[in-house]
Amino acid sequence: MSVATGSVGVFTTDLALVVRSWDAWLAAATGVDESEAYGRPLAELFPDLDARGHLARLRRVADSGVVQVLAPAFHEYLLACPPRTASARFARMQQHVTIAPLRDGETIVGVTVTVEDVTARRDRERELAEELRSPDDLVRLRAVRALDTEAAAPEPLAGALGDSSWRVRRAAAEGLARVPDDGVVDLLLSALRERHRDPGVLNAALTALARAHHDVVPPLVQLLDAAGSDAELRTYVILALGLLQDVRAVPVLIRALADVDANVRFHAIEALGRIRSRAAALPVAEVAESRDFSVAFAALDTLAAIGEPSVAPRLLPLLDDELLQPAVVDALARLGGEDAVAPLTALLDQPGSPTLAVAVALATLHARLDATGASTGGIAEFVRAVAPAGASRSLLGALPTAGEAERAAAVTVLGWLSVEGMETTLAALLAHPDACRAVVDVLVQRGAAAVDPLLDALTQDDDGVRKAAAAALGRIGSAAAVPALVALLDDAPEVAVVAAGALGSIGDRRAFEPLIARLDDPHAAVRQAAVGALHSLGHPESSARVVVLLADPSPRVREAAARMAGYFAFAACVEPLLSLRHDDDEAVRRAAVEQLVQFDDPRAREALGEALADDTPSTRAAAARALSHVAPADAVPGLLAALRDPDPWVRYYAARSAGRLRTDQALPELLRLAVGDDAPPVRIAAVDALGEIGSEDELRKLVPLAADPEPLVARAALLALGGSSDPATLAPLVAALDGDDRATAVAALDALVRRADPRAASAVASFARASDVPDVWTRALHALERMGGVDAIAALVGIAADPVRTAAAVEALAGVGERDAAWVARGLDDADVHVRCAVVEALGRSPHAAAAPLLAAALHDESPAVRTAAAHALAQRDLRSARTTDARSVSG
Repeated sequence: MSVATGSVGVFTTDLALVVRSWDAWLAAATGVDESEAYGRPLAELFPDLDARGHLARLRRVADSGVVQVLAPAFHEYLLACPPRTASARFARMQQHVTIAPLRDGETIVGVTVTVEDVTARRDRERELAEELRSPDDLVRLRAVRALDTEAAAPEPLAGALGDSSWRVRRAAAEGLARVPDDGVVDLLLSALRERHRDPGVLNAALTALARAHHDVVPPLVQLLDAAGSDAELRTYVILALGLLQDVRAVPVLIRALADVDANVRFHAIEALGRIRSRAAALPVAEVAESRDFSVAFAALDTLAAIGEPSVAPRLLPLLDDELLQPAVVDALARLGGEDAVAPLTALLDQPGSPTLAVAVALATLHARLDATGASTGGIAEFVRAVAPAGASRSLLGALPTAGEAERAAAVTVLGWLSVEGMETTLAALLAHPDACRAVVDVLVQRGAAAVDPLLDALTQDDDGVRKAAAAALGRIGSAAAVPALVALLDDAPEVAVVAAGALGSIGDRRAFEPLIARLDDPHAAVRQAAVGALHSLGHPESSARVVVLLADPSPRVREAAARMAGYFAFAACVEPLLSLRHDDDEAVRRAAVEQLVQFDDPRAREALGEALADDTPSTRAAAARALSHVAPADAVPGLLAALRDPDPWVRYYAARSAGRLRTDQALPELLRLAVGDDAPPVRIAAVDALGEIGSEDELRKLVPLAADPEPLVARAALLALGGSSDPATLAPLVAALDGDDRATAVAALDALVRRADPRAASAVASFARASDVPDVWTRALHALERMGGVDAIAALVGIAADPVRTAAAVEALAGVGERDAAWVARGLDDADVHVRCAVVEALGRSPHAAAAPLLAAALHDESPAVRTAAAHALAQRDLRSARTTDARSVSG
């Protein structure tokens, strides 16, 4: 076999390493002719191969099928021969060698070896290595970068790990991480073992190990076992294992929790926190229970990171430790269940307790348990029932020193308690954006008691405070607030909008005239808010006033009046609205056309048809949009005409109306627009309409559009295909998941969520694993949850092995249907303790009765972690069941 290049040769052997092909380049390079090489054992042609370990490497490839690369920096050469171009540094040709299995179908029949002459490159490496001894930092940095990009030379790069310049060290570490040969791992471990007391070398070696493309976990574990009495080396190896975040390191890290050196134990705990395997939860909990100040804080942080809820009860006794208390409170916020509420609440009036941290924990527990379905929804009631007498006083006293997150949490918890006189204090917090929403919610709950402080807040100089106070007063519905809110209608536009909305919510007729006056406001948002509020008031004089306003000199008033006329459908307004179709102001004409459709009057329907033929595109567009409110049979003729209108916005609104009306007669026109319209918005609207109408025949015709060069059209087509159940329309969705455009892939994912087709489970699971955007991969897990079936559930169980995705996978598994509970239970047989614990948590949160016996079976798991998790899950189910029963008894 001959290779058309001046520096590469290839030969093959059978399984006995007898040469079966030998190309011309090798013949010229080695002096061994093809006829001489063919049929002879390689070891006979090159006797030194065995002593140098290369025959064993060749046999390994033949036996295992795993490709091996021999880098010249470590092995220099495979076949001993002189350089083809004279070298001052090397007597033997320097070779980069790739050994790969030779296959016949699925069967390995030999090996194929590619030999590249890299002597010139190695000469360059040596030249650059000499530059590394330059006193000039920039020269050394350029040399390291050249070694990385030109030569990938590990030995000089390893030497540069101890350079005095951090830039050189970083470049060397990054270069070593990219070296493909396994020998670089030995260099890095050697640097770690022999030079770890040099901070520069240590940091650079750790960086390279963490980024290396090689499997460095087994050699690091071996190095840890061989570290002996060198506590510093043990510490740094553990640090490296933590940076790698590989679950295979968990057993050795758990053993390190018993190390004689506190620093080693500390770093082992932190490493386990990085890896987040639930298999480590119980051993780390034991460390926390030791109350050893040097490691207990780290243990609590790690438990919070791991997220295994079954250890939470073991942390409750630690709440009496003043030093550990803040860390325990934080951990319980992440891990605790309903059984943590009473002990946490009890701390609220204890002197020296972290009151604000407790408030954050309680608010976090409430939000987390409600969101995950792990609560009966009674956290607030429970806190109110068990709170000590001084709890509210402590919270109010802590508010002045609260940070942003603490303020909102403290206000939330205060809202659960009944405290007289706290309204003024809370109203003062409206100026804090971080707490404003929580403050408004609590003040609304306080009702009439909050009105006076809120009225005071309306006088503040801060627009945000006035808006928040106005919104709260509107939600309370206090008639006493009407005069003050009316005054705000003359305030800044954004404040006036909120004030108008509040007046509409209160519904007091005193606001009628002031709101009418705002119909001529120069700001459209204020006019719209006033119209909405007037709708809510339902004043008995509305009909007569609207008729008058339809003839107002101000076009702004006429437009607003037209919208009010349509909302109320006053019969007396039909004639004036018909006249406004010919108004001088385009906005008025448009509003009149849009509102005529609200009247059950033949003149209104006739006028709508005439508007579709109006000379003004905006009027025709308004009519096309209004068609969505007409009976389909009456709308079709005008709709078909509008779909062929020369103006793109008329076609756009006509397509939208066709989709809402779900009229089959429009399908041919919609398909024509979807495929060939010049305006992308029209194409998108047509595709959306086809998706809404849901005809399988038409949806199949959208398949080519899923790969349309216009991304927005392609995404619309993908979303429309989500409404199909035809197997032929599934392939484009699966293909789009693997595309380069993230937004298009997310559109395909959303379509698959809607479609819930189990046949896409594998593709969705791969997408979930590959995505680095939490919101996106969480949606992918939701898609698997909706799909159900053995493949989707197995994928969720598999994804639960990734600690980063475990919580979301647990939530999805907890939400699957009852018929899929058996598939979830298969996860209890997984080899990974972390996965089994996650499945136990999911079953514990499941609402289905079938989960209880599965959890009972997990009580006999071989792992203490799984058994503990199962017992905890069963206890939490019993607690929720008891709470639900009590609630039903009370309501009964």
